[in-house]
Amino acid sequence: MPRPISSKNILLSLLSAFLLVFSYPNFNFSFLIWIGLVPFLFLLNGKTPKAAFLWGWLTGFLFFLGTHYWLIHVTLPGMILVNIYLGSYFGLFGLGYSYFQKLPFKHKILILPSLWVALEFIRDRLFTGFGWACLGHSQYQVLNLIQIADVTGVFGLSFLVVMLNVLIKEIFSKVTQKQPVPWAAAIGLGMVFGLVGVYGHFQFLEFNTKPLGARVVVVQPNIPQSLKWNPESWDGTQKKILELTQKALAQKPELLIWPETSFPGFIWQSPDRYEEIKRFVARHKVPLLLGTVTMHGANQYYNSAILLSEKGEETARYDKMHLVPFGEFLPFRPLLSWIANFAPIGDDFSRGERLTVFPQGFSTLICFEDTVAPVVRAVTKAGAKYLVNMTNDGWFKDTNAPVLHLQASVIQAVANRRAIIRAANTGVSGHVFPSGVTDLLRDPVGKSVMTEGFLLTQIKENSQLSFYTRFGDIFAYLCFFAVGVGLIKRRKLL
Repeated sequence: MPRPISSKNILLSLLSAFLLVFSYPNFNFSFLIWIGLVPFLFLLNGKTPKAAFLWGWLTGFLFFLGTHYWLIHVTLPGMILVNIYLGSYFGLFGLGYSYFQKLPFKHKILILPSLWVALEFIRDRLFTGFGWACLGHSQYQVLNLIQIADVTGVFGLSFLVVMLNVLIKEIFSKVTQKQPVPWAAAIGLGMVFGLVGVYGHFQFLEFNTKPLGARVVVVQPNIPQSLKWNPESWDGTQKKILELTQKALAQKPELLIWPETSFPGFIWQSPDRYEEIKRFVARHKVPLLLGTVTMHGANQYYNSAILLSEKGEETARYDKMHLVPFGEFLPFRPLLSWIANFAPIGDDFSRGERLTVFPQGFSTLICFEDTVAPVVRAVTKAGAKYLVNMTNDGWFKDTNAPVLHLQASVIQAVANRRAIIRAANTGVSGHVFPSGVTDLLRDPVGKSVMTEGFLLTQIKENSQLSFYTRFGDIFAYLCFFAVGVGLIKRRKLL
């Protein structure tokens, strides 16, 4: 007969998932991340590989369900399937833990964080990537700490989180078993945090004191998703965004930025509406960057950003290059066409073919591109002095999704030392400085999501390339190497 499921195991799994979920928006108890894995590590102790994978998967599924529940507003079956898939990364960590648990602690304190980073890296890149809610993202407001992202990316932060959790678990185990406590490891890790803090302090000072430059206004119209693609609402939508922009002009900006797909409808179907926007721009003599769907060739649709000059003329365009699977295109459409019955997927978008640095010196990142490290690195290396993220997180309504998006954006700004100006339909809009400081659009009660308005900010431009921008994910690759070394050492014990 199969053994009954231990209530202790269930409790440990639930406790870890609870602590981790509460480390992220909208709870924001980010300090809990430093102990959030401890129950999970105790849960994995002594488990067989199969049991460790299954308990790991359950804990991961519960965690991602608690942080990514907002996908239900797009598709319930899709939300469940995505979280089942994401939970498998915790399962694989559990599998690795069961394999490495007999190694000496001096090896595990390096190998287990390396294993976690290797799995986060794979999650961030596999199948075009879904790297939201990495452990390091939870620390996006701890400014001195996150400065190491310009060397390691988010993965260095996740490494530190796991390392401290492993150490706390080990100390607790040794104390309860009345065995010698690994104080040398504790002192060593304390020194590492001290060095990270000193580095962060000086990097923060350097990148938070640069002179301010161009005056930019972002407009957040807060158009409900139910109205956004309704032809009957397009005239009202355009009127609303033009009225907000008219008010913003009193701030005397040098550039106006609207969100992703902010043009109501389709340009080729609504030339009169497009001409009205051009006349508005020419009348006020302020360039406008707007998001729209464009069509080039036969049925080739692009998610695009168009820059209108101060004369109201198109001067440059960027077509989104990193498309969202199951959102902007359906992978393996002949085989998976049935998925369209459960998710709002129409015709596939086409992928843009080139990076664009606009005349003002910025590059545009559309939708989730500001969270995709290779894309951000590429546009930065191409010469962008600051970045503009145009997005529409209105699909997910008033949930934690826009702030999860912001978290990843902050880490990318620090990693590449580029300001990111965010124009979001429903929020979060604002200015992420190269130091990680944020200046966000908020309503009178402090709410930044599901509110309308505009924000004037001055850009901190930068042309230096960070270590991370130049060399990429060397730290993550070193973690893969460490896991490989661990596999060799473990085999020697067999």
